[in-house]
Amino acid sequence: MKTCHVFYDVETTGTLRGYDQILQIAAVRTDSDLETIDQERFDLRCRRLSYQIPSPGALLVTDFDPEDLERAPLSHYELVRAVHQKFADWSPSVFCGYNSLKFDEIMLRQAFYQTLHPIYLTQINGNRRADVLTMAQAVAIHAPGALKLNESGSFRLGELARANGIDLTEASAHDAMADSKATIQLMQKMRDLAPALYSRMMQNADKNFVIGFVKDNPVFQWSAVFGRNRISKHVTFIGSPDDDRSAMFLFDLAYDPEQFFRLPDDALAEFAFGPLKVIRTVRANGFPIILPLGSSPSGDGSNDPSECELLRRANAIARNEDFRRRIIRILRREFEDRPKATFVEDRIYESFIGNRDAGRCAQFHQIPWEQRPALARFLDDPRLRELATRLIFAEHPELLPEDARRELVAWQMTRMEADGDVPWLSVPAAIAELGRMWRSTDIGTRQRLEKFARYFARIRSVATLFPHGPARADEKGSLLRTGS
Repeated sequence: MKTCHVFYDVETTGTLRGYDQILQIAAVRTDSDLETIDQERFDLRCRRLSYQIPSPGALLVTDFDPEDLERAPLSHYELVRAVHQKFADWSPSVFCGYNSLKFDEIMLRQAFYQTLHPIYLTQINGNRRADVLTMAQAVAIHAPGALKLNESGSFRLGELARANGIDLTEASAHDAMADSKATIQLMQKMRDLAPALYSRMMQNADKNFVIGFVKDNPVFQWSAVFGRNRISKHVTFIGSPDDDRSAMFLFDLAYDPEQFFRLPDDALAEFAFGPLKVIRTVRANGFPIILPLGSSPSGDGSNDPSECELLRRANAIARNEDFRRRIIRILRREFEDRPKATFVEDRIYESFIGNRDAGRCAQFHQIPWEQRPALARFLDDPRLRELATRLIFAEHPELLPEDARRELVAWQMTRMEADGDVPWLSVPAAIAELGRMWRSTDIGTRQRLEKFARYFARIRSVATLFPHGPARADEKGSLLRTGS
């Protein structure tokens, strides 16, 4: 069955996943032939959350005027509601973006989580995910010459688009709609120039296909790009944790596994996490570059083992059940030993939302705002209770009890004024960033940085005097309070 594609892009206050927010999202739906089928423009912008400090560097890159962050037509919650509804209406589809799986998807998932929406929308109900950056890297490795790269070999969207005759100027780049349209054109070009590879890679958008492929093929090729390095390895599947089928552990068959079978666990861990990386962890739902044995080119070295030797090594691992179990145990232990998350943003994957809470979250979005504080108190999951209260604080703080409102105002000020090692951007950190940028920029850019400095000062003032009013100034520079 042919499936539609949704190409989308987000622009944000910064790159801190979980702590920055989406400011703009644009999406275009195409048919399976990558031809646009919805002419209606889906391009939304929202206001800055009252406790959010945008990165000066991000404002420069996206060319957002600070006033735009306060005057946008939608609140953050209203934008997320609209996106969730539109993407649900467009399902099932293949959701695509440029570097989307490592950034846009994460930002979108956090936005869903922090506004009490189901977070896996792009992966359920027949939906699949593909990343056009990964597709471009696959083409560069396995169909060299099909795509043109600039002298630096950059895979940045703007530079790659211009090298291949796609109109995406520096001025228009970092606008969500312009980036989405350029991403479609780049995908069309790769489909036309490397059709067999394109078709094979699109199968990898389905995690169940990937899981079945690695189990059915004792030897296959895994490829990736790290910085300026392109690698392609002959690998075999070791196994996956029982509770996470998407996490696939692969063994690099450039090495004879016999020499690793008797190593103690600590030595095996070094080969898994050290610089040699004999063992790789790949996500089946991460659109990996996994192709059949014999895909061009061969492995990295000129002295790659023969196909017969590769199969012998893979079979040796398949027969050694104890070795495979040890590898899975070692890799699981490494992830389990990571420190527990402190802040609710980092607890997104701590556990699944129960059915009762999922139903209450769905109800939360349907009932009048006046009834939502009471419903929030009945949520079983403490993460959801915290996020629901924060959401009400951002949208209708007057509905919260006085003590809860005062507590959140104090939380907001503590967050904004934090002057230490915290995972979000605070006002002192933003001002320090401005100072570093000031020393290395031209006069024109410094004028914009001065405007940012005044903006951060207004954010501080508004947060103190009017905790829910956008930081907007009139033409004379006087502080205005807007909103509730």
